[in-house]
Amino acid sequence: MSDTLGLLEEATDLARALGLVVREEPLGESPGGACTLGGTRQILINAALPATRRLEVLLDVHAAQPEVAGLHASRSQERALAARPVTGGRPAAPGGHSGGALRRGAAM
Repeated sequence: MSDTLGLLEEATDLARALGLVVREEPLGESPGGACTLGGTRQILINAALPATRRLEVLLDVHAAQPEVAGLHASRSQERALAARPVTGGRPAAPGGHSGGALRRGAAM
């Protein structure tokens, strides 16, 4: 669980580095996702979800963001993101990159 909480914090920081506002709110049955409200890019996350599911919401949004490719992330974060499908349904390439800039679709 502590790994999940650490990854959740890192994924939140990554979203903020991309200029996204991350908000946790009660969303009923919806897990959440990316949206633009009043010209501000945001990620809404259902506050009622367990940490693992909240992390999945963030990773799904990150997988669709081309800007993620140039940002620094831990090895664990890179592996978690590489397991997500990317825009257009192409899976990200798995790999054993030792940390550094995220490079989706390239050997890590």
